[in-house]
Amino acid sequence: VRGRPGELVEINPSSGAAIGIEFADEHIRGVIGDVSHEILAEREMQLGADYSASQALSSAQSIVTELLEVTRVTPSRILGIGLAIAGSVYRPEGEKSSKFLSPMWEILNPTQELSLRTGFHVVAENSANLAAFAELLWGAGSGIEDFIFLKIGNSIDGGISFNNQIIT
Repeated sequence: VRGRPGELVEINPSSGAAIGIEFADEHIRGVIGDVSHEILAEREMQLGADYSASQALSSAQSIVTELLEVTRVTPSRILGIGLAIAGSVYRPEGEKSSKFLSPMWEILNPTQELSLRTGFHVVAENSANLAAFAELLWGAGSGIEDFIFLKIGNSIDGGISFNNQIIT
């Protein structure tokens, strides 16, 4: 029995986009990309070493607005925001939102607050784990099952890939 011949398909890049925000040591970086992984625009704001949670969230909100304006991506096409945060990010079993082991986020939950400010669903993860995942997909770790990624800056952080999975 012979079936129909195969047909080449591809993702329509205009079918959706996602925004990435990184709260780094002295700056906030934002990026918007489509579902085919093409970067459409990037922005960065310098804030200094001791920026507050409120400054971080206001800056992130401004970056999101600017990314949407520059790319002319409509909010209805945004699938969500990925938030990269230095330090421990965990989700207790049975809870919907992440918890953050950082004094900066004791009062404000960045995922909930950024979601309220932008209207988009926000998911947070440790920035080194996200960097390791990016290396696994597109960088030096592509095609390598097991590796350790080190992020060295004002602090040292890292991510581990084991069997093509980032260990958190």
